[in-house]
Amino acid sequence: MIINNKNLFSVSFKSIVEVKQDGKCSPKFFSIYLQTLFEIISYNDTGIKINRTKIEIIAYADDFLIISSSKYSLQKALDLVDKFREDFEILFNPLKTFYIIFNPSKSISQSEDIQLKLSGLNIQIAFSLKYLEVELNEKNHDRKHIERRIKSSKKIFVAFFKIFDKIKTES
Repeated sequence: MIINNKNLFSVSFKSIVEVKQDGKCSPKFFSIYLQTLFEIISYNDTGIKINRTKIEIIAYADDFLIISSSKYSLQKALDLVDKFREDFEILFNPLKTFYIIFNPSKSISQSEDIQLKLSGLNIQIAFSLKYLEVELNEKNHDRKHIERRIKSSKKIFVAFFKIFDKIKTES
């Protein structure tokens, strides 16, 4: 590791201290650290095209999604993640890593019937998962998510109404 402070660089050293889990700066450090990985993945054969825009990765703080149109190219991206992990001594938790197939009604060819792996461990398929509090599911429907948001909004509205009613009666 080398530290840069106003273009003054430290000597190279090995860090034995991890970034604090849930620390205020942790997501920023993680994002800066992984920018190189995101660029490596972007230059490879991954991603999908939506209206002439190629999307390979969606990232926010220390959460990221790798987008792929096939399991084969997704495994190639996971291999890049694994090499990056080895080179930069980063720990990714394969037990918190899942994949989801959107629109599974499209048949998967025999060559696509592979077991995805990260760090030598199998990655489990998920039929739904949450990313940044948004539920993603294999059918690509957002009905459940919207229903929960509406229910939550109604609770907040009722709480505000009670507060305003209390203020009104106290005046």
